[in-house]
Amino acid sequence: MYFFDRESFDPLAVRNLGNGIFQKYIIQHELFEAIVPSSVATLRITTVLENGGDVSVRACYLRVGRLDDTHVKSATHVRIPVDPETGDLGPFGYLPTWLSIEKHPDTNYVFSGKTVPEFNACRETVVELHKSMPYVRCIGWDVCVSNDNVVNVMEWNGSHNDIKFSEATQGPCFSDLGWERLWR
Repeated sequence: MYFFDRESFDPLAVRNLGNGIFQKYIIQHELFEAIVPSSVATLRITTVLENGGDVSVRACYLRVGRLDDTHVKSATHVRIPVDPETGDLGPFGYLPTWLSIEKHPDTNYVFSGKTVPEFNACRETVVELHKSMPYVRCIGWDVCVSNDNVVNVMEWNGSHNDIKFSEATQGPCFSDLGWERLWR
């Protein structure tokens, strides 16, 4: 990961780094900062394009890093289920080993009783964006709310969007869609 500003940006140096993406620097909302300040938390909201054409939010969880991480990593992250209707954090987070914990292992931040800031705006943003991509039936959106209460879309995943965590902690999330009939 590299950070550039107006003064340090050198097109030749960037080209020599190889493939990559540019993304603006996000200063995360104070709720996420309190959980762990060293990496930007990502809210995974999974949307589905239903058979009738409507888009619905089916699952949601928060991914946070550890104190030694500069970004959220699958090998070390903590995942906290989030109520997809209200934005309330679940009482337990889960380590990559699926061990459940009531508070962040590094900061002792307690998950229960907290709500994702600007959650309705997060939901509305991803639903509207999904409507513009009707060829993708299920999308996992990674968003973050910044310190100025703005929803930032960091990426979206049209495949391998990690529905197993949501299914295990909040599921079944997709059973009414008839996708099991698509196999044959």
